[in-house]
Amino acid sequence: MNSAVTPKTTSRDLSLTDCVEADFVPPCGSFIMSWIIERAKKAADIDLRIPLPKAVEGVIAAYHEENDRIGYFLEERCEIAEDASEKPEELYQK
Repeated sequence: MNSAVTPKTTSRDLSLTDCVEADFVPPCGSFIMSWIIERAKKAADIDLRIPLPKAVEGVIAAYHEENDRIGYFLEERCEIAEDASEKPEELYQK
């Protein structure tokens, strides 16, 4: 049995609904890609920023804290005070 799915033939352009209803990918692929690009340009034009979920922010903060080598060095090897100073070579010899 030979059967093929063909798009609706109308004088108007295909819409996303036509593509989904027809389950016809070839002519719809370019429509979908154009739609994605158009929306991405609009988002860029208004400087759209999607906020990170709180859980992701927490994981990122924990990662930065765990990998803060300078902070770890300062915490373990230095006494922090506003008026304190030390030469770099002295810090590394301790």
